[in-house]
Amino acid sequence: DSLLNYSTMIELSGLSALEIGRFKKTWASVPAEQKLTVIVRLVEMAENSPELHFTDVFKVCLRDENPEVRVNAISGLWEEEHRSIIPSLIDILVDDHSIEVRAKAAAALGTFASLAQDGKLLLKDSELIFSSLMDALEDEEECDDIRRRALESVAPFDSPRIREYMKWAYDCVDDIEWKCSSLFAMGRTGQREWAPYVTKEIASSESVVRYWAANACGAL
Repeated sequence: DSLLNYSTMIELSGLSALEIGRFKKTWASVPAEQKLTVIVRLVEMAENSPELHFTDVFKVCLRDENPEVRVNAISGLWEEEHRSIIPSLIDILVDDHSIEVRAKAAAALGTFASLAQDGKLLLKDSELIFSSLMDALEDEEECDDIRRRALESVAPFDSPRIREYMKWAYDCVDDIEWKCSSLFAMGRTGQREWAPYVTKEIASSESVVRYWAANACGAL
């Protein structure tokens, strides 16, 4: 129960390497249900108090055996821009046993795709992110949830192949989720060629399509 004490949880911010080692040992003995409660609380605290830094704790939790803990750990790292977490996210995308966790990792890689296109990542990092997301997108046997997140995340690279997939997804008239992903992806490219597509969908009869069209308009 001491882990759930607010003042104790604040002390998990900005841990040293030695303290992280101690945290790992303690974390291994914490009951699964309590782990989930802790990670959810830490994510909330990080969102509400930007001065708190639980990055190293979230990195440890990426390897937790509970997929719900792993999903929340990725949420906690959502605004993290340090290249050190790229390999972990890619490993999760490729190898994790949970579809939800893999989809979450694919979505999180979108932050780094944008950084890559802004010239803020090493070329080898950019190439690794691009190839990993494209592998997931182009795998027709892959789960649609993962493929959609991959399309959304890889969009800033804006290659001819990506544009083909965006148009294909946009034309999936029987699958609104693919269409919404295409609109989100269009917005993330920052390219004016997609403006006619997204503005047209502002008048869609489907509220969820209108939502993502408005999101894309704002991004463009």
